[in-house]
Amino acid sequence: MKQVKTRKNFTLVELLVSLGVFSILLIVFMQFFSGMRLVWTNAEKNSTAHTDVRVAMDYLSVLLGSLYYSTANTPDDEKGYFLFSVKANGNNPDEIYFATKTQIDLAGSNPVRFIGVLVPSSGNNLAGPALHDKLYLTVLSNKEGSNNAEVYRRLFPQFVDSDDNKTIPLSEALTLLTTKLKDKLKDNTTPAVDTPNRIKLLDNVVDFKVRLLKGDGSEESGGVITSATREIEISISVLTDDDYRQWSTTANKDEFRALRQTTFTRRIYIGDRSLLEDQYE
Repeated sequence: MKQVKTRKNFTLVELLVSLGVFSILLIVFMQFFSGMRLVWTNAEKNSTAHTDVRVAMDYLSVLLGSLYYSTANTPDDEKGYFLFSVKANGNNPDEIYFATKTQIDLAGSNPVRFIGVLVPSSGNNLAGPALHDKLYLTVLSNKEGSNNAEVYRRLFPQFVDSDDNKTIPLSEALTLLTTKLKDKLKDNTTPAVDTPNRIKLLDNVVDFKVRLLKGDGSEESGGVITSATREIEISISVLTDDDYRQWSTTANKDEFRALRQTTFTRRIYIGDRSLLEDQYE
């Protein structure tokens, strides 16, 4: 007699247990891949922010590396660099103003331009929705009006083709310089548009610091370059786009910024340019 094998089917309990195990494994894998995707996305955003800062740093390094050195060409027989930084009070960003003799294509026709680099904020009365927390570079040449030409006549008479020998005191010229450079940031249209005299270097900037360092590593007081200055140190703190949006609406901004910001620092060696006067004239 032929033996007939009976087929044993899965019981309902076995099916439920199998589905439960499969569901648990599926959830684990989904969480794993979701976490990996989040890590990848954040790394990509950080990489983009880092690249933007590096480009801005490179741009500033070229301009500061071409600092103009004056060889007694002013009425007061002043020698040295025309650079000074403005140290902000509290947590406000610093500002830096300088003259550069660079091959970068900037507004104006003279070999030397005045440059201002600053972040519009409440500390310098330039905060606004279109400009706030962005690093800007402004450019001043002698072709923009009589007051600006006076600054050039006072500081760089050999570059000005004019019969007007009117001069103003150096302190007044430097004050006028900063005022004119800041004026270029007051067009607070939304969105803010770059112009030849106003260039946005970087978004999502939460701090900008400048230090002038001597050969022994100590910091210059007063933010003005002296014969002992050897390096300019620039620090820029930024947030990613997502972190910036959260930071702008959070109540505890300082704590959030301390946890999420990334700070980049670069030192530009300027050496003793007084030994290279002929090259800079």
